[in-house]
Amino acid sequence: MSSDSTPSGIRGTETILIIDDEESIILMLSDVLGHNGYTVHASTAAEKGIVLFEKLKDEVDLVLLDIVMPGINGVDVLGEIMKINPDVKVLLASGYSRLDQHENLIEKGASGFISKPFRIFELLKEIRSLLD
Repeated sequence: MSSDSTPSGIRGTETILIIDDEESIILMLSDVLGHNGYTVHASTAAEKGIVLFEKLKDEVDLVLLDIVMPGINGVDVLGEIMKINPDVKVLLASGYSRLDQHENLIEKGASGFISKPFRIFELLKEIRSLLD
């Protein structure tokens, strides 16, 4: 989706960190978010994502976090991110999550949840909603 076809109301200039173990998802999201004005950083490993967030904590406005990942799962990553910066917005994403699980994560500090597979327009709207 190019910036020409995206309504201006869902574009942005903020910085987003994507932590997802699927490289194809990171590549697609980086492209879409970048074309819509966002600065994007990404990690395919949860542990490296935490380190990257710590390094960029003053720049990152929103973390797009996959819940189900090998090694440290998204629940633990959320906890570490919230320790580093409890005010950062975290949008959870998963195709496997149960409703009660993501509600529990929102209680632990996550800002929102989006189910995979998601439509790009819906993702951009949700990101904009959390950042505004």
